[in-house]
Amino acid sequence: MKKLLFVLLFFAVGLIILALYRPVSAQAGSTYSMVCIKPSALYKPSCYDPNVPCLDYPPTVALPISGRDDHNLQLKVSGIPKGQKVYLVGCTQTNNDFKCTAGDATTNAAVAALGFNLSPDPTHEFAVAGGNPPVATDGTITANIHSSTPNGTAHAFYGVYAGSSLTIVGNASSLQYGTFQFNQDASKCVSIRWDPEGRTFDTVSLEPLPNATVKLLDGQKQLLAIAGINPVLTTLVNGAFSFFVPNGTYYLEPQAAGYQFPVTASDINANYAKAYSCDQSLLNNYSIYNQPYPIVEQNKVVHCDIPLKPISGIGYRSLPVTVTYEQSAIPNSTVTKYAGQVSHPLTTVTLLGQTTRIQTVKTTADKFGFWEVLLDNKKLPETLPGVPDPLIISYTKNDLAAVTASFFDRMIARISGDVPFLVEAQNISTQAVVFEPILKYIEGYAYDKAGAAIPFATIKVKLKMSGGSQYQTTADAAGFFKIEPQYLPLFSYYIEVTAPNSTVPIVYTTSQLAAANKTYLAKNKLNLATATKNNVPIYAAAPTTAPAPTSAAGFMANQLGKNNPAAFAGETTKANMILVGLILFLLLLAAGGGLYVYLKKKKDGPPLPL
Repeated sequence: MKKLLFVLLFFAVGLIILALYRPVSAQAGSTYSMVCIKPSALYKPSCYDPNVPCLDYPPTVALPISGRDDHNLQLKVSGIPKGQKVYLVGCTQTNNDFKCTAGDATTNAAVAALGFNLSPDPTHEFAVAGGNPPVATDGTITANIHSSTPNGTAHAFYGVYAGSSLTIVGNASSLQYGTFQFNQDASKCVSIRWDPEGRTFDTVSLEPLPNATVKLLDGQKQLLAIAGINPVLTTLVNGAFSFFVPNGTYYLEPQAAGYQFPVTASDINANYAKAYSCDQSLLNNYSIYNQPYPIVEQNKVVHCDIPLKPISGIGYRSLPVTVTYEQSAIPNSTVTKYAGQVSHPLTTVTLLGQTTRIQTVKTTADKFGFWEVLLDNKKLPETLPGVPDPLIISYTKNDLAAVTASFFDRMIARISGDVPFLVEAQNISTQAVVFEPILKYIEGYAYDKAGAAIPFATIKVKLKMSGGSQYQTTADAAGFFKIEPQYLPLFSYYIEVTAPNSTVPIVYTTSQLAAANKTYLAKNKLNLATATKNNVPIYAAAPTTAPAPTSAAGFMANQLGKNNPAAFAGETTKANMILVGLILFLLLLAAGGGLYVYLKKKKDGPPLPL
């Protein structure tokens, strides 16, 4: 009987130990540092920004792309560890998000191995003179870059380099795909924009003219026949077209139903110069492409806008729409950059809450429709305490044709029907573009769609631009997990939650994840968008305590300290180890005491009934 009791006792203790522990794993993940790089100079003939120095291209340096003298710039970044290889990455604003490349498949694979998953635009020509990656021999890298694509005009640049290896040890497996380490200011996280080749626009309304046909003719005014170049394009919603051609002489032939070309200067509303132009030089000396002028391209993509005159005399009008948009977090801050292009020049752009309709920031697009703003996540509207409201875009059109017209002229135009009367509300277009918040910190529970916590769920952070996994961890026995700021991406991301017995993930946007944890966030006064508790940075505040779960398994986990947010998924803390050890010691002590009492009663008293 004594042996049987001992066996039962230690069997029970063993079951408790198995319940307390999941297999401990140690997985090595690479870390990498990533910095924004602001162009230090543009090379002739592609200079356009008065705030960026313009340099003659060094004759001793080979062009990154042979035979192309345009879209070349100089990048300079300092503060890099001496002798460190730094992969230079170019990103373009394409398909409503960033598309990034390091130049070729081999280099892209090397960058991806560090943890930064790339999703290149196949039309993006990106190259580094001397090869990628350059080496920071003295802690500084200066490199000549070529970056061009016919699909977009906005370019941003980053430096990515390897950090030290990281070993993750925990009560549940965690896999780190990459750790961001930043030390820089927001002014370096900017985009450069090179012009598209041209736009068609209405001479009366001065609005962009979509769905026009533009033919590219050679120097003999014959339809261009060069392999790989489509000589006939249809203009986009912003009237844009782009022919990416080698040096030579060309002509443009536009056509649109109900319009005529060529036009005289007097046919064009005098305000056209506020938004439309042609690049002027000794070879191309005209302010607008209103006649079939020869366009001479010599080491530079020439921008030329084409006016088309409506035969009816009534100008074409439309509401502004989104051409492209993107967002990215500014490193080492709670600031997010929002940028995009709208179809109409000089449009007023407002970001407002999707549900709350609270206005957060307002700006004016430039003459090409580009806009860019920086917004502190502290100013994001909330649908509930701790639950950030995604942002949408509202556009207010600027009537270019009426900017300088007198009140009398505008009234005559309205009466004659040439310019329909437009009240402010008719100029406003709210877009179905949704900017999900880029959370700076994540803490909460992995829930299924029914709202039940998922014990030991697998959580993946995935990049929106590529679908690549950035970080992976496992929730504890109560479904609790947290992800610290250094493990979260710079670009837009979403969360996948997968139950242990499932292969189908539950996908959450960042706002949906916060909404699922609304009770927990409100109770603990957490703001995931700013990584704060009670408006204090999360790591300066005292550790929070997770709410007591209602399930028996959750209650046991909470009592054992496994549900404490301070012990985040993927790391068994010393406190947990001490607590578990103490509980085991008390269980053994109780077992020993019980055994002692049993033996004493057996010795001193009558036999116990079986």
